[in-house]
Amino acid sequence: MCKDKDIINLLGGPSKVAKDFGFSVQRVCNWGVRGIPADVILDSPEFAAKIYEAGYERNTSKEAA
Repeated sequence: MCKDKDIINLLGGPSKVAKDFGFSVQRVCNWGVRGIPADVILDSPEFAAKIYEAGYERNTSKEAA
């Protein structure tokens, strides 16, 4: 399973992801530490498609909470 930071880097890094999908750079950087929130994935279908294409897997285990 890829970590969220790895996925962001595969997509070109926080600056490119922010520019391409209309997020702030700070917000994207936070995802590298805290994880990509589910509401972002649900509200941004184009972003969701790109991260899943890059190998993203949602961690749904109770240990992740």
